[in-house]
Amino acid sequence: MSRWTAVPVVAVLLVSLALLSGCARPDIPADGGSSLAYIAADSASGPRPGSEPVFLINQPEFSFNRIGSPQVVTTGGGRTEVAVDPGRPVIYSETFDFATAAATYTNVVYRVHFAETPVEFFPFQLSAGKNVGLLVIITCNRQGQPLLITTLHTCGCYLAFVPTSFLGRAAYPKWWRQDQRQRVYGKSLPARLDFDGRDYRSMQVLVELAGSSHRVRDIRLIDAASLAALPLRQVPLQPLAALEAIAAGDGSTESFFETSGARVGYVKHSRKIWERLLIGWWALDWRVGEDKRYRPESNAGPVFYTSLKPWARYESDLRNFSRFLEYWGWRL
Repeated sequence: MSRWTAVPVVAVLLVSLALLSGCARPDIPADGGSSLAYIAADSASGPRPGSEPVFLINQPEFSFNRIGSPQVVTTGGGRTEVAVDPGRPVIYSETFDFATAAATYTNVVYRVHFAETPVEFFPFQLSAGKNVGLLVIITCNRQGQPLLITTLHTCGCYLAFVPTSFLGRAAYPKWWRQDQRQRVYGKSLPARLDFDGRDYRSMQVLVELAGSSHRVRDIRLIDAASLAALPLRQVPLQPLAALEAIAAGDGSTESFFETSGARVGYVKHSRKIWERLLIGWWALDWRVGEDKRYRPESNAGPVFYTSLKPWARYESDLRNFSRFLEYWGWRL
């Protein structure tokens, strides 16, 4: 085999290896006893629109599966760095309004972080790296009813949408099938959450995460009685801005994101070597898969694109939510 004929063979092998990362590991389901639910403690800012999410993690005996918060730590060489401590869970949240041609809506953004996605090969963890995170965005109407749930990792990958029964069918993408479950990168998620006439304020949106990969493996509604039956941990709720002012031991603060150099706006120590090698070359992004700062309607920092197509960087940018929805076919 010549070196020229070997090139496409190598490319096929690399793409095949990348696709393996979409396969679900047989992690322990919630009813298997090894699970832990996180919910935000009561906030001083009062109730928020929509149904607040509950994060249900599997295999909490592994520290990398537990929700944490960034902390300033001192390394053996006396240098400081920022790492996610799974012993100090925090849910970060903020509310933003956005407008489309039809109406004005409210997004309630929830962000959580984990110490790492560990390196594994069976199945292959394409997104292995440190300080990884997940976003859950609940889009509400003016009455506070949740219309659409958007989930994705804080690198912009593994995007998923789940509409609710409060969203009119005319707003769905034309190809959407709401009568069956949807497949999202190997995971089975509902195509619609039905409140069945129940008050949305009496329900929580349960977001169940797979072990190791932190992939969203299910989204469902849960009432107070079912929530009380779960192993539950209440955690502090902090604004997104808290990620940019992490207290250090000497009274100073440090940002979770790079503030200078070529990586401004990227999470510190978030380098995804496998995504860089297997995807970066054809996605035309050397930093593909690296976790980012998210501030809606802000041009600061890297583009928060959600499509790997290089020509769709700005159309799929999560920071401009109305344009982002239009790109993905939603007609709110």
